[in-house]
Amino acid sequence: MSFSIPSAFFILSSDPVFRTAQLAVLALGILDMFLILFATRDVILRSHSFFFQAFAILITAVLPFFGFFLYVLIRPSQTIRQRETDTMLRELMKSKKEVVPEGQMGLGFPPADASNDVSS
Repeated sequence: MSFSIPSAFFILSSDPVFRTAQLAVLALGILDMFLILFATRDVILRSHSFFFQAFAILITAVLPFFGFFLYVLIRPSQTIRQRETDTMLRELMKSKKEVVPEGQMGLGFPPADASNDVSS
């Protein structure tokens, strides 16, 4: 039994119109699988909640394409890592304000006062 390339595509129709339709459906299916996997990865990076993760994956899988756009609307705006970084930066800035004396900017710049004004 010999293997040839045309025999590998026995599932596709011999009619060019139907073959084009079959390939279009296949492409849409592959795109939908990509969107489901992307949403799965994205929701895992954005939320610790198992129920939200399951809901996001199900809505993306059950409602092809529309579900993905719905997920994009309801997903958290930041990833878990971004939220943790923002929290650490806020705490650092708060502690930096406590260390820097009143009237100084804390970035190595002298305090702003009227005597250093260049325009006068």
